[in-house]
Amino acid sequence: FFLKYLIFHNLLITILVMAKSIEQMSYVEFMAYLKETNRPPGGKKMLRFLAQNTFLSSQSKVLHIGCNTGSSTMEIIRLTKCRAVGIDVSSSMIDGAKKINARDLYFKNVSFQVADVQRLPYKDSAFDLIFSAGSMAFVANPDKAVLEEIRVAMSWGFIADIVMYYEKKPPRQIIEKMNKLMGINIKSWNLDYWKSLYMEKGLENFFEYREKMEYGSMEDIKKYCKSMTAPI
Repeated sequence: FFLKYLIFHNLLITILVMAKSIEQMSYVEFMAYLKETNRPPGGKKMLRFLAQNTFLSSQSKVLHIGCNTGSSTMEIIRLTKCRAVGIDVSSSMIDGAKKINARDLYFKNVSFQVADVQRLPYKDSAFDLIFSAGSMAFVANPDKAVLEEIRVAMSWGFIADIVMYYEKKPPRQIIEKMNKLMGINIKSWNLDYWKSLYMEKGLENFFEYREKMEYGSMEDIKKYCKSMTAPI
């Protein structure tokens, strides 16, 4: 009985410690812990538009900024048979990307690496396309990041960003509460902010597509949360 009690007691302590550490995680760290695929705004449809309108082929070299666990990186490769590098500042995300996609038919076409878009470890003019999908919202110095993207983009190459933006400015209290809960610094960015971030640095707006975000039902949200917290 005493041995069983010790086992139970130690298990209880472990669970409590884990719960405490999860509460202290930032949004990015928590997504890495869950090994979340974290699809881009607009899902696969937006990735298809991206591949079509940047004219990717099997000869193209692509850099995916903030790849998370590699879902969007692999989808671009499957669509075009290109070669890609997926980077993320989180080593946990990169470890997850390698493990999740290791058996994929096109895993040989990708390299997942820990790197910061503000200090890219690549030569000038290395990529036909540099793209991000919501990750620029988490970058401390987005202006510096865009200049780095421009540096590693080939002449007449493409830089693309799939972003979410506010049509109407949300209440300040909601933004502050969200940032506190998620451990991030999201602001009430509108479309003009995102366009000026790139165009003020001499880039031409080659293609633009807009679509309203679909709202999930409360039932869908509860179902998603249940699936993500279910025991493995």
